[in-house]
Amino acid sequence: MIEWFFIIGGIVIILTWYYWPSSKASQKERIVELDINDLLDKCHKILLVDGKSKDDVKLYLRHLGINETQVESLTNRALQLHKSLAYKPISSEPSDHDVIEITAPETVLHSEIEFVNSRIGGHGYHFGALLGFDDSYSEEVLKLIAFTIGHRPPIIRSGENSLSQTTFEPLKGSDTVGVRAIRNSTRDAISSYPYLPATGILPFKTKKIVEWEYGGGGLEAELEGIGKDIYALGFFATDYVIHKHIYISNPSINIRLSAFALVADKFTDDSSESLLSEEFTSYLPSDRFNSFSYFDFIGKILDIKEVSIVKDRSGYLAKVKLLTDENDDNFFTIDIFINRQNLKISSLETGMRISGLLWFQAELADYVPGNT
Repeated sequence: MIEWFFIIGGIVIILTWYYWPSSKASQKERIVELDINDLLDKCHKILLVDGKSKDDVKLYLRHLGINETQVESLTNRALQLHKSLAYKPISSEPSDHDVIEITAPETVLHSEIEFVNSRIGGHGYHFGALLGFDDSYSEEVLKLIAFTIGHRPPIIRSGENSLSQTTFEPLKGSDTVGVRAIRNSTRDAISSYPYLPATGILPFKTKKIVEWEYGGGGLEAELEGIGKDIYALGFFATDYVIHKHIYISNPSINIRLSAFALVADKFTDDSSESLLSEEFTSYLPSDRFNSFSYFDFIGKILDIKEVSIVKDRSGYLAKVKLLTDENDDNFFTIDIFINRQNLKISSLETGMRISGLLWFQAELADYVPGNT
């Protein structure tokens, strides 16, 4: 009996040793199969929202421990999904309209402007400011972004590159907040980013241009300079791909400035010895990012309205005073979009002071495409 016990035990050990690796592999394959839709969705977001390449998708999948054959398969399927959404209309074909054609003249960098190239770039945080940072964007939202990139007619074209834009109105959302996309001559998406048109005009003097190598280089940039010859300012230029020749050759320009809030909260001055007045507002470059376009702020809401993005996403369009001047009510007042998910309190109201982190964007006031 004891001998049979040892014999059976040995057989069990041998069989376990022999089948264990393949059993683990089968289990991993089953897990991948069960989560295939989630994986494809995440891979698609890496391509679309984060603006990354297929190599970044492969890196993400390998990090999950997925074998190389499945990595290649999932990457190809994500690319096919991205392409199919980019060329499929949301409801109906957009109406044709005249496309502004411009020919950028040969220009040289103005002697007062410092020009540098940077490998820093991308719009992941910016889409988080638009849609929230919970990473559960609906397929409708992804479809709208892809639609803008691959299907929406361009509003303006310069050489091989064009700029397209749309709002969330096709999804029964805001007709103001939207997305802009840069495409090349073969309609391939180079980049996309949130877009909020601004109303006011601000004189700006450029001191420095940081052009991104991201997206192929020469298409996107951040600017640093002085607003109204008084206060330091920086922003991402939403029309740089079209108007680069103007930006680099003219240090004195007029811009339309707006912002997206990455986070916002009601401002509370807890200091018992505070010297700040109840009208105090301020902003300063954020040290959390190596970028000119992020600013920490304390601002006062002058006007506000609630807007819908899609059925599960909403926020506020607020006119906010960032600097106070007794002689000028509009000394530094800008339009800001604040997603509800990025708000630390339940609601906002006129007259409230808020604080948080902003991403500034702007475009040339005298050459605003797609807006009247």
